[in-house]
Amino acid sequence: MKPLRAAIVAVCDFDVNPMGGEVSLLRNLLSGSTGDPSTEYSLIGLSFNGEETGCWQEKVISGSNYNWLPVASISQNLSRFVPLRLRMALGLRKHSKQISERNFDIVYFHSAELFSPLRCLNVPLVYHVHGNPYYTVRMSRFPLLRTRPFTLFYDTVIESALKGSDRIIWAACRSKDEYFDLVPHLKPTLEDKIDIVHSSFDAMLDLIQEETLDSRFKYIITVGRLSRIKHIDFILEVFASIQKIRTDIRMLVCGSGEEEDALKEKANILGCGKSVTFFGNVDKHRLASYLNQSRVFLFASESEALSLVVLESLHMGTPVVSTSVGDVPLVIENEYVGSIVEGWDEKEFVQKAIHYLDAGEEELKTIRSACGKAASRYTPERMASEINKVLHSTYDASHKVQDADNK
Repeated sequence: MKPLRAAIVAVCDFDVNPMGGEVSLLRNLLSGSTGDPSTEYSLIGLSFNGEETGCWQEKVISGSNYNWLPVASISQNLSRFVPLRLRMALGLRKHSKQISERNFDIVYFHSAELFSPLRCLNVPLVYHVHGNPYYTVRMSRFPLLRTRPFTLFYDTVIESALKGSDRIIWAACRSKDEYFDLVPHLKPTLEDKIDIVHSSFDAMLDLIQEETLDSRFKYIITVGRLSRIKHIDFILEVFASIQKIRTDIRMLVCGSGEEEDALKEKANILGCGKSVTFFGNVDKHRLASYLNQSRVFLFASESEALSLVVLESLHMGTPVVSTSVGDVPLVIENEYVGSIVEGWDEKEFVQKAIHYLDAGEEELKTIRSACGKAASRYTPERMASEINKVLHSTYDASHKVQDADNK
């Protein structure tokens, strides 16, 4: 039997850029699909290292080779001024011939803006929604995109992608429900074609070589894009409050983004700047080491599906104190795994974090074991299997319709 020829279309390079949950999810999908001959993936995205665009080439990811088509090239300076999704959509239109010539069986895409240039391919489309798309531009780093005329226009873009796709994968039940609370008229039309597939931790996240931190201190960590929606400023406020109670703690911030300079200034204003280390983007081995040596992970995002960094923290044995966002409460199943805080309640965040900072050696062993067990339900192989099942069933359903029409 021939494999299903699927094109994954996403606003990233499938490697590291731009840093965030989408590129990590896709790498986990590819690693989880290794050894499964039923699906043959090709990759369509953006180049961040000057590769020739509009030309199919080979890309190696985690030791496996994939056909790769960059449709636009992005410099780091350009990415600060031009929305990546816009560049991607324009690139898809420009290079539509190179895509259509491949005669894909199905296209699996990850941003609503990409639906319009993809629908001309006349193949089944599966749209993967990563969170609540209602907030995508309302939390944009570009002020113009947050204006009411543009947000209303973007709402129609999302609606078109949802209605026009043959199938929808949603990364979290709660994100889906929150979206339909905002646009209830769409729910009757869409709910029968939605599948929930939770994300996975990164199987490459292993302690290859530990980068030892100063053992005199206990560490609090947060990981993610340094953007408004992640509320890293609130986490710094929580840390500053904890440091007033105890001086044996340090804060680790892994990730980069448009808010980085402002957050460093915020830490200095709070008086904790010398106790906070901003590492920027770190590789998986360093991240594993930092997570493993931290006592607690703080997460205060405003809009998420099921955060990969939460799963990665648990995979490394570190409990999570988080806002009640997306499907994170499904993973935080007991107090050994972490704590859920309703809203941005600084006092409660402080109390919960101190609980894990104060844990003794025996309790730490129990905590690490419970965290690992909770994460073990979210493997890349499990996620890949569920996504592949949706792609195959969507393709089969579309061919049944075609056969019926031909008769």
